Amino acid sequence: MNVLRILILPLLLLPMLLSAQEKDMAKDSTIYTTVEQMPQFPGGEAEMNKYIRDNLRFSNDSTCSSFIRVTARFVVEKDGSIKDIKILRGVCPSHDRAVVDLVKGMPYWIPGKQNGREARVYYTLPIRICFR
Repeated sequence: MNVLRILILPLLLLPMLLSAQEKDMAKDSTIYTTVEQMPQFPGGEAEMNKYIRDNLRFSNDSTCSSFIRVTARFVVEKDGSIKDIKILRGVCPSHDRAVVDLVKGMPYWIPGKQNGREARVYYTLPIRICFR
């Protein structure tokens, strides 16, 4: 009888322990810089490049050179949405704003994963443009 109690008690507590562990994972607000599986634009890098070519809109501002590079950083959330867009390396306000607008308009990404679970991940995106 005592052996039976010893075996049953852990089985009864197991669902409570698993539930608490899942809640801890859901509350995890860590933003990773690298994870086991990095976030991906839907369709991969080629589709992202096509999206950038098709959707980046700005005129060649006379205060900027004919070649520009703007580097943006953002967080790909666990659901694939994009948050906290920042320009790490900008050129001029009009081009920086165009890149922020471009990133805001991106479709949901395939989220990154750490230990088999979706994770919040920083993503750095350098964009190079040559005006002709």
